[in-house]
Amino acid sequence: STIFDVEMFEKNFLSFLKTQEKSLKIFKIEGNLSHQVYGFIVNNLNSLKELELKVGELPQENSFYEFLKCNGRLNTLKLNGTIKKSNFNGFKGILTNFPNVRRLSFADTDEFIVNDVFHLISVRFSKLLYLSVLNLHESFTADVTLPNLRTFSIRILHDIKQWKTFIERNSSIESLIVGWIKRDQFTPETINEITEHPNLRHLQFGGRFIATKRIYDVIKKDYKSLRTLELTVANYEEIKKLKFTFPLNKNLWIEKCEYFDEGSDREPLND
Repeated sequence: STIFDVEMFEKNFLSFLKTQEKSLKIFKIEGNLSHQVYGFIVNNLNSLKELELKVGELPQENSFYEFLKCNGRLNTLKLNGTIKKSNFNGFKGILTNFPNVRRLSFADTDEFIVNDVFHLISVRFSKLLYLSVLNLHESFTADVTLPNLRTFSIRILHDIKQWKTFIERNSSIESLIVGWIKRDQFTPETINEITEHPNLRHLQFGGRFIATKRIYDVIKKDYKSLRTLELTVANYEEIKKLKFTFPLNKNLWIEKCEYFDEGSDREPLND
């Protein structure tokens, strides 16, 4: 009876998808679906703009992807779960069938596959504008170039040198986002080196009071070509969001932020 129930569910689900074929724009897949359902999503949901799925539940057979059409309209692809050897074929296959993705997010990779993942992204997603990752594995060699990348977002930053090397290789980057920085991770020299990136216009960081204040104190003296700086400060129970907009004429810039004033009674916290 269980097999029958699964078959009935998939039949009904396919029928539902067929009714939404021309209108469905955003689709998130949570469960483990059959090859038939995945095939229908790629081949038939031509209005789809955003797709989110678990990389570990994708079909892994190379032959499955060979007979699918390319869906050229998908703009945003979000992949949950760890990309590893056992599901790399599924990751590779799904990239092949969505060649025009502009925005890609993925969570994590294992140590064996991380460089293959980035190489594949550079080959398959030449039009990629936005890349978001959870972190960079320590075995990542950072020698990949994504020629059109404008925004690079990382939630947890472990290795500054590795991150900087990747940024330096990708001169097209205009916006850098780091979800969380540790207290002593960024020296003034590091901050200056980052802001010298030729096309950088936007920086966004999250961290404790003392870490974010250090960034602001350096950038306020010379914001170079930056247009905006956003800081999310976690202090006690308070979450403070700050946004600084820098004028083109540097004579108009006023170096003042009450929140970061020395007279503030906020006690810097450890991470």
